Formats: sequence, C-alpha cells, structure tokens
Amino acid sequence: MDGMRVLKSFYVAGTNGGAKTLYWVVPCGLTLVRVDASVASSPGTFDLGPSTDPDGIINDGVPGTTTTPGTFDPADFNGALCDQISPYHFAKDTVVELGLSASSQVDLDVTLTLLEG
Repeated sequence: MDGMRVLKSFYVAGTNGGAKTLYWVVPCGLTLVRVDASVASSPGTFDLGPSTDPDGIINDGVPGTTTTPGTFDPADFNGALCDQISPYHFAKDTVVELGLSASSQVDLDVTLTLLEG
C-alpha cells in the first residue's frame, strides 16, 4: 500500500480574463506526485508552489486541452524548489498558491495528486 492518495482540484468556470491567484492550505504532510491541467481554449500559463515561492514547483506551465490534459510529473517540475527527480513535499499547514496568467483561459481545471507523508 502506498498511503493515502489525495486529489485537490482547482476549477475556474467560464472565461478567466485576467490574472488570478487561488490558494489551498495543506491539511497534513503531503507529497506532490502529479499535476494535471486543462482548459477548453486559450491555454495561457500557470505557476504552482508554496506561497513563500509561488512558482517554486511549476513555472509557466502550459495546460493541455479538455480532451488531452497536460500532465506534469516530478521530471516536469521546473521551479527553483525542485530537482526534476524527487516529488515535492508540503509540510502540514503550507499554503499552496496557484497563479494563473492574464491570458484568457476558458474553464481551467488543475488537479494535484498527492500522497500522504
């Protein structure tokens, strides 16, 4: 058994016409093993990281489409906090920040897959 698997989704319905920032507080120690991101149109970019380094895990990630979501594994984590080998670990009560670019994005969906511990 690989521990408890946690999925956290961020969804912005409709057209995101300007930059937005979404937040989530991690309820227990969790390790990020995958990020899936998609938009219906106009991909733009997104950043992901703890609030102390908002692009520390993914910097300028480009989501896929609704039929072919973009998938980001530890090898794709290009932020300054990552080594492209190890999954990123969030301590309990870390504030996770998802920053969306100012490009118009339609129906953005970002899902984090995390493991307990």
